[in-house]
Amino acid sequence: MKLYKIFCYGTLKRGGHFHKQYLSGSTFLGECETSDNYSLYIGRWPFLIEEKSDKPVKGELYEVTDAILTALDYLEGSPDFYKRKKIEISGEQDVWGYIFPKDGLDLGKLRKEYNYDLCV
Repeated sequence: MKLYKIFCYGTLKRGGHFHKQYLSGSTFLGECETSDNYSLYIGRWPFLIEEKSDKPVKGELYEVTDAILTALDYLEGSPDFYKRKKIEISGEQDVWGYIFPKDGLDLGKLRKEYNYDLCV
């Protein structure tokens, strides 16, 4: 069985709205953070975009199965809403994350954060 590493930064984190339903049976690998090539914005929900930032985004790293990855793709609307892509995580390789396309977003009206825990 193939396993995948997934970076979670919002409602999939421990204590988040979707954690129990989607990740409770997956292996928690630890807390982690992105490189400075990503920014976390909070609108109606948290989303990560590819944009230089002065701080890394904090999150959690999980190891998931094909079935869980497929379920996460469905939850995140990938590939039509969020895009699942390989992202840069400090000290890790081959990590997937869900990126929101920033085309057409008015980021000036949204709150920029580095840790979703501070927002809930």
